[in-house]
Amino acid sequence: MSNNEFLVKNYSLLQDCVKYQVAKYGCPKELTDDLIQEMSLIVLNYPQDKLNDVVAKHHENAWLTSVLVRTLYSTNSQFYRVFRKFSKMTDDIDAVEYKY
Repeated sequence: MSNNEFLVKNYSLLQDCVKYQVAKYGCPKELTDDLIQEMSLIVLNYPQDKLNDVVAKHHENAWLTSVLVRTLYSTNSQFYRVFRKFSKMTDDIDAVEYKY
């Protein structure tokens, strides 16, 4: 199975996993579509032999969830650097009281 076929077959599972993790960990809901897109890129760039091993063992849900959690919370992930870090900085700026 190619990476593209895997993504097409498991796209609804990917969406469900993302929506669940966003709700569970309190991520801004505005980032859901961006996170789905980021996860799709990760699946498409993942080594095909390893992905076929995941499919052979029927661990699609566990694998997608583990990659998703690492993408959300690893400071080395592209998603964290671009979206989460920016969101955190804007929240910190909003929390500062200005005195004039």
